[in-house]
Amino acid sequence: MAPALRGAVGAVPRYLLHAALLRDCALARRWTPFGTATHANDLVAFAEALGAGRPAVVAWSYAGHAVLQAALTRPDLFSRMLVFEPGVASYVADPDELAAFARSAHAMFAPVLEAVQGGDNKEAVRRLVNASGGDHGYFDRQSVERRTVQFDNAHAMPRLFAQVPPPHIGSEDLGRLRLPVSIRWGALSRDVFTISSRPAARAIPTGSHAEVPGVGHLWPEEDPNGFAAIVEEWLHERI
Repeated sequence: MAPALRGAVGAVPRYLLHAALLRDCALARRWTPFGTATHANDLVAFAEALGAGRPAVVAWSYAGHAVLQAALTRPDLFSRMLVFEPGVASYVADPDELAAFARSAHAMFAPVLEAVQGGDNKEAVRRLVNASGGDHGYFDRQSVERRTVQFDNAHAMPRLFAQVPPPHIGSEDLGRLRLPVSIRWGALSRDVFTISSRPAARAIPTGSHAEVPGVGHLWPEEDPNGFAAIVEEWLHERI
């Protein structure tokens, strides 16, 4: 177990309790619109119910926009946030960067959407993981355990591609953040992830921001101990 995770073990029953509450709420309102606004609200509700001080939050990819929305809505609930590669275009203002983002996003997501529209959610998962990993054979090289978990969540693919558009968060909004928020991105990640991460980092006046050498978008799954080490280092930063 990575050092950064050891201290969390004693809190597992508490987190399981709140996870169960959130699960029951989700079942009770299963037709709530799927999207980052819903998940930001869920995070706020979780933090309010936690009753254990202001938690530090770590997010990756899709979840990044949700936690940024939560930070803007209820900064009083959180102590700090670390986001690895938030992939939303609204942080980007430069026209050339926006065009490059659009090209990269189309190349990555168009084949995935094609599979979803064809009703093959497992193939959509395969294509999404391959694109995220930057290699057409990436999915099949993973462990059986990782592939099983990913296929078990294939049912979410249609909702992911039919989600409510995310709340607009521009660079001016990020500039108003006073809660310490740090951005990281991988040096080997696709443009769709790095182009959105860098402007977010430039806009946020708090926290620390850095490119992580030698890693791509799926780094937290590929090397959880390495990712946990970065989290532990961030937790000890003086911000």
